[in-house]
Amino acid sequence: MKNLKICGALLLTLGLLLQGCAARQAGSLPNSQPVMPELPASARQGKAPPQCSPTCLQKWSQKVEQWQKQLTAPEAQGLPASGFMKE
Repeated sequence: MKNLKICGALLLTLGLLLQGCAARQAGSLPNSQPVMPELPASARQGKAPPQCSPTCLQKWSQKVEQWQKQLTAPEAQGLPASGFMKE
């Protein structure tokens, strides 16, 4: 009787583990990004004021692109915390 209970528990555990390895739904894939709705007109930024220079806006756009790439890029492994300490 005791062996039967142990076998039942092992089969139940195995079944749960196999469910975790099963194919995932398309919505839960790590590479799929959620669909973001478009901003309403009231939330959009208006045209640039006339005092803004085009080169300034271009530089700002380049900076924003760099920041976005840094935020979405995988983190590079840095130095250990002890590397910054002086003994």
